[in-house]
Amino acid sequence: MAYAGRHVSVRYVPGALDRALHVTRRLDLIVGELGKWLDMPLPLTAMVLDRREWDRAGLSRSYGLPLPVSIGSVAVPAAGDEGTVKRWKTWIGTELPPMGGVPLVGTAEDASSLLLADVLLQVEVCEMLLGRTALARSEPWIRGLTSHLAAVSLWSDFEPSRTAELAMIFSRIRGQIPPLLALEQTRLEKGEPPLAMERWLLAEAHLFEGATLAHAAGGSKTWKRLLKTMRRANEPPTRAQILAYYPELGPWLEALPRVAGIL
Repeated sequence: MAYAGRHVSVRYVPGALDRALHVTRRLDLIVGELGKWLDMPLPLTAMVLDRREWDRAGLSRSYGLPLPVSIGSVAVPAAGDEGTVKRWKTWIGTELPPMGGVPLVGTAEDASSLLLADVLLQVEVCEMLLGRTALARSEPWIRGLTSHLAAVSLWSDFEPSRTAELAMIFSRIRGQIPPLLALEQTRLEKGEPPLAMERWLLAEAHLFEGATLAHAAGGSKTWKRLLKTMRRANEPPTRAQILAYYPELGPWLEALPRVAGIL
């Protein structure tokens, strides 16, 4: 089944129309704003899949997390369930933040696990769209940081009341994941898979921290000025340029733990 928003197209499994509408509203905002910032069209398709269709497609990332599947399409979970709730409780080490209201499908915790997935969806889509610019040629940490800067700017402009909630989520991830990674070698010796998702989440949590530091110092204006400079030169920003715009990131870069896998 399909639904067309202003800027995005959404395909969804039967029974997931409400979820598809929610995803459309969020992605329309992201694509519309980045399109204005970058002065370019940014076509995007989202696929809202349930666990069965996710597994049938053989997608590499665990169900419950968004996954870019091509330059212009992203897979999104259609619903939370016991498995997504359990994973998120492990990753943040506490009860899931309340979503507010009454969920249309499943439990309140199921819905909260989708709320957390959509936090990462915003970052992932920003990275996908910025990847169509000169940023695609930048160092991986710069691509990640600028993706978070875009996402943080959007949250600040359109959902400022979520600032504390978002900071808590990523702070909990930064605290919970390292002890899990310390046990990875033991897991591997037992024939269990590596903790790839946990490593990815930890890197994202540290990148979010850097982006919030930068945004607090320069706001959306500095971020948009950086984008404008990049567009004019058609070259990705260098480390020196990033630090010239955001001197506050110097200590953050120096303090990044090796386990974060960013540098």
